[in-house]
Amino acid sequence: MKSSLRALALVAATLMITGGVQASSGPGSPVAVVQQLYRDYSWELIFFPPPRDWNVVTQEPRDVLTKYFDDSLTALIVADHVCATREGECNIDGSPIWASNDPDASDLVVAATKDPATVAVTFRRGYPPPRGTTVKLFYRMVRTSRGWCIRDIVQEDGWSFVAQLERK
Repeated sequence: MKSSLRALALVAATLMITGGVQASSGPGSPVAVVQQLYRDYSWELIFFPPPRDWNVVTQEPRDVLTKYFDDSLTALIVADHVCATREGECNIDGSPIWASNDPDASDLVVAATKDPATVAVTFRRGYPPPRGTTVKLFYRMVRTSRGWCIRDIVQEDGWSFVAQLERK
């Protein structure tokens, strides 16, 4: 009896959560864009070095970047990659989606927030210390002619990917 009540409560809670988030996390939604970004680049957690023909997200060509990022952020990423190819390293230091030079994540959650143009991503990291640190990123989204795109990635401490890329 207790287990069937617990199961019923779990189903009810799941339906409430799904119902509340469904409108903001359907296909083409801001959440779906960020989920696809993590699906496409989760290989970074597994393979090192990457297979020969795979790029980390910040080294992708413009046509791939525009699947996720708006035109202004795409232009900044492409310009930084050109600079890094020429000079060795420019403004990008590590991966903005993993908030680290060393991709490491477990328990990754991509979720809608009260602001429909902001998506929250949280995950636990085993490295760098302290082990088990929780990372929280906020994806600032914008609706474009292509659909929802990432305009910026911001960390809880105020770090901004766009601000980093705009450094001279």
